[in-house]
Parts: sequence; structure tokens; C-alpha cells
Amino acid sequence: MFGTAIIAKSCLNGTLITSLSHNCITAITIPTPKALFHLIAMYARPSVPSPFSALSLLLLNHPYLFPNIIIGLDSNAKHPLWNSRFEDKKGQELTNILSRLPLSVANRPISKLSSIPSNTTFIDITLTGDNISFSQWSFLDYQSLSDLTPHHLHDLTQLLPITELSQT
Repeated sequence: MFGTAIIAKSCLNGTLITSLSHNCITAITIPTPKALFHLIAMYARPSVPSPFSALSLLLLNHPYLFPNIIIGLDSNAKHPLWNSRFEDKKGQELTNILSRLPLSVANRPISKLSSIPSNTTFIDITLTGDNISFSQWSFLDYQSLSDLTPHHLHDLTQLLPITELSQT
């Protein structure tokens, strides 16, 4: 059994984007006074030879999402860009796709992390659109028996686009 979910600690006023959501992708839109934000959880199954075509299709079919998007991706791909010790074929494929998309990797370098869980394989990636900025990105400071390593995004700039922040 596999799939994706977006889980909030208390309350998240979001609407499911049904046209994007299926077993390997869960997508919601979160309204704020200044803009709509899009939060997407994606899972790239290890058994699928080329799992990242969904990112390219997302841009082609829904380009309006990208400035205000946050993607949590269980990539099952390794690359030094998100702190893997080496890169594999899927990591090369993903960085090639990312070079053509208006997305940035939010994961911080190992040297800037306060703690690193012992069981992490560095395959979980946070991708952001141009209008999203984090003051910090870190792993949650508790042990998990899961192969997924939870991470925490600090101060999401109050969910305001960068252009709005510079004017306030």
C-alpha cells in the first residue's frame, strides 16, 4: 500500500485540487488574504522507472500554480543537491527536470542543520516556487520508525508572496 497525504497539526483551511490528486499526489489550495498557495505532496515509487514526468506535466497543465507552490517530494532519488552522498540515475533525471522548472530546492545543506536523524537517506525534498521563502528548513527533532524523515519548515513568511512582503 502506498499513497500521499497532507496532515495538519491543528487546522488547515485548504481545498483539494481534485484534478491533480490521485494515489501518488495530494494537492490542496490554501487561500490567504494576499494570494492562493498550493501545497502538494508527491511520492515517486521506487519501482517506476521515470517517476518525475508528473512534475513536467504539472507545469504544462497548471503553470499558474508555480509562483506560490510548495511540493513535499518523497523522491527515492539521490543527489548531493539535497544532501545525498552520491547521485543515482533518478537523481540525475530529477535535477535535469528541475533545471527546466521554476522551482527551487528548499532543503538546507548538512552544515546548516542543527540535527540529522540517524535513519535519513536524504531522498525527501522540499521544492518551492519563486514567491515562497523559508527562514529555516530542518528535520523534526524526534525519532521516527518510518523510512520517511519528517521535516519542518520555519516561518513561511506568513504565507505572503515575496513581492507583497517587500511592499509592506
